[in-house]
Parts: sequence; C-alpha cells; structure tokens
Amino acid sequence: MKDRVVKKKEKKSRIVTRNQRLWLEEAIKALVKEGPQAVSVKRIATRLGTSRSPFFRVFGNRDELIRQMFDFYHQKTTAKVLDITRSYAGTPLQRFWYFWVTIINRDIYLLDRPFRQWSLIDPKVDKLIRAMDEERIDIMRQLYEDLGYSKEESNHRASFAYFEYIGILVTGREGMSKEFLMRRAMFRFYLHTTPPMPEDLMLPDLTVDTNEERC
Repeated sequence: MKDRVVKKKEKKSRIVTRNQRLWLEEAIKALVKEGPQAVSVKRIATRLGTSRSPFFRVFGNRDELIRQMFDFYHQKTTAKVLDITRSYAGTPLQRFWYFWVTIINRDIYLLDRPFRQWSLIDPKVDKLIRAMDEERIDIMRQLYEDLGYSKEESNHRASFAYFEYIGILVTGREGMSKEFLMRRAMFRFYLHTTPPMPEDLMLPDLTVDTNEERC
C-alpha cells in the first residue's frame, strides 16, 4: 500500500514537472516571437492547446511564471557565462576576450532583447532586470580590474561597454546579428587593450575668430 502511494506521488510530481517545463518553454517562445503582450495565461494555454487549469496547479499565479521565466533567462545568459568565464585558465587578457566570445557564441542577445523590451512596460520585470544589470556590470568590472585598471576606471569602462550593448538592444537596431556583435566586441577589445593615451597628445585647435563676419 505504501509503495503504491509513493509511486502515485512520484507520478504526480513527474506530471507537474513536465507541465511546468511545457508552460515555461512556451512562455519563453511566445515572448521571443510575439513580444511581452503574448505572455498571458490565456494565450499560452491556447498555444499549448489546453485549458488554464494546469497553469494554476503548477504556478499558482502569473507572478510565479514571470519569476521562473526570469530564472531561466538569468541562468542561461548570466550565471552560465559567469561560470564559464571564471573557469577559463588563461591570462587576464585572454579571459577578457573569452568573456565577449562566450556571450556572442551563446546567442544571449536573442533573449536579452525581448526581456529588455518587456522590462520597459512591466515594473516587476524591470526590477529583476536592474538587479541583473548590476550583477553583470560587477562581472565586467572585475575583468577590467584583472587587466590592471583602477576600481574607478574599471567601473567606468564596464558601465560604458555594457550600456553600449544594452543601447543597441533597446533601440532595436535593424540587422543586428552575431557578426555585428562580434565586430563591436573586437572594437571593445582593441580599445581597452591598446596603450594609454599619451599625456602630450595634441588636439585640434578650435580657436574661433570672433572678428569673422557672420552669415
């Protein structure tokens, strides 16, 4: 009798896990393909060809779905990249480049863009995104410090590089591709690994002749 009860619970647990995975995967697909407006219980149920009852048994409410969607997104685009970068045994300079290549090769921008757009209209998602932004910048800041930059300079460079990337996503640049991001990463690598600007750098003379006639 006890074995039957245990097996029944295990079967129920497997069903719940399966339903949870199906709903979560479909919610992510809906967000990527159709945008934030597609992340509704009714629309996802329609896509799955089922009623909304399984959703409430698995997630309870939409907030829990959002949390789990974000957990999936964070694990795939941030936590995993951090683990991969930290495990790389090369020099700081090699690790710096490896970090950018990992980001691009894992296609994280394909998830970054829809989640970023979602954050612009949903305060709950925005709060989660902001926390993740800080985590990502911390990762980048450490990479710059490893290259020998001061904390202040590392913070500046990490913020500048990161928000350049985010700006591309938010403005929805047409034709953005893996090749485009790789070129930007190469530029960022070149810019931040070249010798410092010489102190005696001569800038153009911008003196204006105040006696010149105005048009």
